[in-house]
Amino acid sequence: MKPGVRFPLEPLADYLGFELGVMGGQKPGDPPVGLTAMTGVLGLSSTTLKRYRNHGMTEEQADRCACRAGAHPAWIWPRLWRQSIHASLTAPVVPLGGLAPAVDRGRLVLVVAA
Repeated sequence: MKPGVRFPLEPLADYLGFELGVMGGQKPGDPPVGLTAMTGVLGLSSTTLKRYRNHGMTEEQADRCACRAGAHPAWIWPRLWRQSIHASLTAPVVPLGGLAPAVDRGRLVLVVAA
């Protein structure tokens, strides 16, 4: 993944059907909304979600959140996820144990050295 690329929280909130910035859920009996509702669905603290909203998420954090939401990150952040996959395929790889990775028509394949 490109350094500095972050996954925003808003598309995840949209996927889950929550509107961020909506007040509510503070009084007893109020249904949780916004970040408060997302804490229950994702199992994360409101502090963590506020940090994600302000600074975005890493690829690993976005993947973890998408899985907790029952989705694949490519469904939530299609363009950013494609960029992260492309960056990982074009990263330099060191051959290990006589196996060398290669890309053939967009597919990652292993080439065994003779």
